[in-house]
Amino acid sequence: MKGETEIKAKLYGVVESYYNSLDVLAKKLQDDYAGIKSFEQSEEDRLGLCFLLDYTDDLREKIKALHENERMISAEKRLKINATLQCKQTEIKPRMYEVSEVITLSDAEYRSVLKEPLKDRGYLKGRTGQDACVLLLSKTGDDGILVDTQGYDYPRYSAFIPNARKIVENFVQRERESVEVKSGENEPKLEM
Repeated sequence: MKGETEIKAKLYGVVESYYNSLDVLAKKLQDDYAGIKSFEQSEEDRLGLCFLLDYTDDLREKIKALHENERMISAEKRLKINATLQCKQTEIKPRMYEVSEVITLSDAEYRSVLKEPLKDRGYLKGRTGQDACVLLLSKTGDDGILVDTQGYDYPRYSAFIPNARKIVENFVQRERESVEVKSGENEPKLEM
């Protein structure tokens, strides 16, 4: 953490600047303990120690505040993913689906499909064979719902697809570039 490193560097600088004073003080204490010379603390020693201890306490409080802020920020900045998780799957085996159409729904209709996926939908009626698999997007959202109707009028099989809009946009962009390269023209031939 950058802030903590800077504070620790300041603390190290302070300790280093008072190192000689501390070294002298430590020598005096050792001499007193060994009975060589009785300890007499000078005003300079006392002031230096008080300053160092106060400054160290202040820096420790700043480091503690940085850690608390980091915990709050990291919780806010965690990656968030919309997904549908399955419980205790013995194997995760995705299957490739060929989407016959991307259908953009109103936000209200999209929410309705999410809440009532077994309800018949007019825009899914009569879809069979290669036309049975569609991707539903909302007008304003990024996620989608992959639907395989299996000939029914409702999403018989469905999967939530995070960032589906980006997937579609990337596909369309690649197709446009492919058409440009093949045709040798500058204008794309596909429309989204």
